[in-house]
Amino acid sequence: KMVVILDQSEVPLSIDYGTYTLESWFMSLVIGTLSINLTDLSPELLKMVENVFKYNPLIIENCAKCIADVMICKKSDEAMKPYVSLTKTVLDGVSQIQRLPKFVSILLNHLKRAIDAKSTQKNFEETVLVDIIPEELSEHFADTIVMIPHSQILATFKDILDHIQQDSINPLEGSSTDITVVLMTEITNELLRQLLFSVKIADHSVPDNIKSKFNVLLQDLKIILEKMGTVLVDDHNDRLLKSFLDVCHASGAVNLMIEEYEGSPMKPINKQDLVPFNFSYVHPYLPPQQWKRIGDSIVDHPNCTAHRSLYKMMVQKVEAVAQVEEGSEGPGTQTARRLLSISDPQWLWEEITNLAPLFQANEVVQLITTLIESFGNDQDRWLSLLKRDEFVENRRLVLALALKLLNKVADIIGNEHNDLGKEVLDEFKIEDLLEY
Repeated sequence: KMVVILDQSEVPLSIDYGTYTLESWFMSLVIGTLSINLTDLSPELLKMVENVFKYNPLIIENCAKCIADVMICKKSDEAMKPYVSLTKTVLDGVSQIQRLPKFVSILLNHLKRAIDAKSTQKNFEETVLVDIIPEELSEHFADTIVMIPHSQILATFKDILDHIQQDSINPLEGSSTDITVVLMTEITNELLRQLLFSVKIADHSVPDNIKSKFNVLLQDLKIILEKMGTVLVDDHNDRLLKSFLDVCHASGAVNLMIEEYEGSPMKPINKQDLVPFNFSYVHPYLPPQQWKRIGDSIVDHPNCTAHRSLYKMMVQKVEAVAQVEEGSEGPGTQTARRLLSISDPQWLWEEITNLAPLFQANEVVQLITTLIESFGNDQDRWLSLLKRDEFVENRRLVLALALKLLNKVADIIGNEHNDLGKEVLDEFKIEDLLEY
């Protein structure tokens, strides 16, 4: 409450109480109270710190060490919401004073130190990325990137790449995959992923010199991804593979966007490009054989957390090879079939309206068949789908679903040996109808 009152009263920060300025007093308050309360981060404490940072963003950078300590601490359910609010305020504050690149670099240094110090503590290995960077905070980082000048985006990009090399690539090449390496890889890759997805580099308003510098950093990123992928080919680690594929997907999206913006001619497709787990067409920094080994490794581990990341890479590949509408085969057909054969039905359900436009007729039918087999009796689920505009606007999807559901109804109410309706429906080749 005191901080709020001071904020509203607009007391000048330069006010001097002897040897202490108000600014240094607040900094001591934050560092001191957080240092002695790390085992019990109450919502009230986190809110107090947030108010201090709102009152004076200039002290945030000097509090980076205790911010890092808070980030890796175990937080109760009650503390998580104020924690997210606090860390979002931190990002807003440092971007407001145009110090985001410097702060990110300082914070990553402190995070590595803090994680390293805690790495031997009981149960710390159970710490996962969302404990440190919840989804809402990660998305806010992307929103922050959108608001800062191009020069700061480039500086942030470069600083993150430097930390990936230092905190991830170097230890990975030294065969170290302890919790410090895993968490730092996840953290830096997630920040980079959000930066890549949020930056609007393919735009006429972006100066050519900025585009040129950004492209240089993209080339540096390819070298880093080549190093990381080469290590992970021989060392299956669920969390590292997921983190790797997620940042690969983001870098691929940026490169495809730039190629489209610049009107680059479509690269010729060879036979190897059609192999489902060969992502070299979009991601040439790894050879086809290594991509296949990564894909096979994930599929061979049913509980691997990287499955959905692999699916996204396959979808991106199908989009990139520009699967054609005519005929029953297209450049992405093999990949689409493989995707359908390995995917979790719940993921297919969530992505149905995104996948259907990419698929040939046979694959659309297979997609619908899989979903009906998995969720055919869940009326609420299907009714919610029918209300979605993107579903109604896809005629092939509507037709395929209608006919497959009619078939299911006929199976339920018909007589197996003497049912005219069932016989008539069986004569329909849904795949052929969809081609029209």
